Amino acid sequence: MTTDGVSAWLEVNTLPGLSRQGNLARMAEAAGHTYEQLLIHIMRAVRHAVRPQPGHRWG
Repeated sequence: MTTDGVSAWLEVNTLPGLSRQGNLARMAEAAGHTYEQLLIHIMRAVRHAVRPQPGHRWG
């Protein structure tokens, strides 16, 4: 909070359960998957979901 009473946000964590000890990792483990397998699955899903236009350059 600033000195004049205004709230300020530094960061909003939209994936609080994505850490190795987080809820998502625990659910994956309960389903028989490792944390590494979970991350690979997420990255593959994103890679297939994102379809850049021809000629697009990353970076």
